[in-house]
Amino acid sequence: MKKSIEEMSTLDNVTLSEAEKLVVQDSEGAERQDLKLPVKNTKEQLDGKDIVLSAANKARERIDDLLLNLGLLTQAPENLNVLNKGEKYIEIREELKRKQEQELIVIEEAKKIKDRILEKGKLAMTEKEYNEYFVPEGQIGGNIKQQIVGNCGGLAGIHGLSCFSWFEFFCRISIQKIGENWEAKTPFMNDGGRKVIVGKKDISSQWNGAFLQQMPLGGIDVRPRIGPIKALEGMQVLEAVLTLANNTAEYTKIIKGPISDIERRMTEGIAGDDTLMIFGGEIFEKCGIEANWKTHSGEVKAAEDANKYTYRLSSLDEENMAKLDHYLEHWNNDIYLATAVPYIFTDKKIKIDGVKQKIFPNHWYSIADIDSKRKVVIIGNPHDTSKPIELSFDQFKENFTAFRAVKINGVNLLKKLRRVEQESFDH
Repeated sequence: MKKSIEEMSTLDNVTLSEAEKLVVQDSEGAERQDLKLPVKNTKEQLDGKDIVLSAANKARERIDDLLLNLGLLTQAPENLNVLNKGEKYIEIREELKRKQEQELIVIEEAKKIKDRILEKGKLAMTEKEYNEYFVPEGQIGGNIKQQIVGNCGGLAGIHGLSCFSWFEFFCRISIQKIGENWEAKTPFMNDGGRKVIVGKKDISSQWNGAFLQQMPLGGIDVRPRIGPIKALEGMQVLEAVLTLANNTAEYTKIIKGPISDIERRMTEGIAGDDTLMIFGGEIFEKCGIEANWKTHSGEVKAAEDANKYTYRLSSLDEENMAKLDHYLEHWNNDIYLATAVPYIFTDKKIKIDGVKQKIFPNHWYSIADIDSKRKVVIIGNPHDTSKPIELSFDQFKENFTAFRAVKINGVNLLKKLRRVEQESFDH
């Protein structure tokens, strides 16, 4: 007879090695074999070694198959993900799922208002203009190619934003083409926001005011001119808007006046989630997770031992792993958008088995989409976002350090949508 999930939780003698011999690779490519990891209390069985959560994550799908074949599983594998997790993990997952269900009710109401606004047709930008200048019809996300500006965080944010289900509406309500110029409101839908005028010269190559000067992080700046990203004009406009709106990089200082007075290098060093907040303002709120000294499940080590430290999402503590698993397994493009940073303690490109493109360390990537059914994260490299990279959940956790996400604030979105609808009605 098949056993229930509750009965399965008592099978302490079921080991991962029964599913398959595990081969776990560390950051230097060394292999460790024949790890016998019990399904329950795995961490304690290995005296708290950092490798355990990573190995358990890698073996999860294999365990699902084993249990199904043995006739021991009567529920879907997704439900098994919380099996043998701590009480805190389960409580957090249940609470996050409950909150998301509530958020979806608000989002559905927001969609109804959005549809009424679109039906009325009085927006700053037409659908044809959006497809011509931002994202072609039928395509998910705008294609961009980073140039010689170190603004991968900003571009990852812009690309991640362009993959968001609300992106078209935000652009069409907040950005307007007037002749050869563009007028953009930041943050989006903010009636008190700044209006930025972007002209042709602002999305063209510009003189680098720091040419042959000392760079903030060391070295001499040898770039005489700095040009925009290679992309459709509307995406170039967003990069220009970010240049003016950004005030987060340590060495930047906003100069009031035309956008041409601001240099692109001012966006170097900006974070992906900070970029999303600059464009979203009160509509967004941060909900990211990062593997650091506080969230790591293993022993805290000295900074000089960092190269040996498992600074990866696969080694998050129980609370943060619960949050990450929720976002991965219940991703909703109407609520979430994100960027990510790979493992940082290496100067070599990261090669992942079965993945054609190598991952650049110390570089920002966009989260273009997450397929929860296939358990796949689709990321975009700002060097060329037209070539998406697919990673399994385990590959993502093992090779990335930070999941810098934001979620939509449904209450604030509703307030702004109702104001826009009322203004549209009044006119």
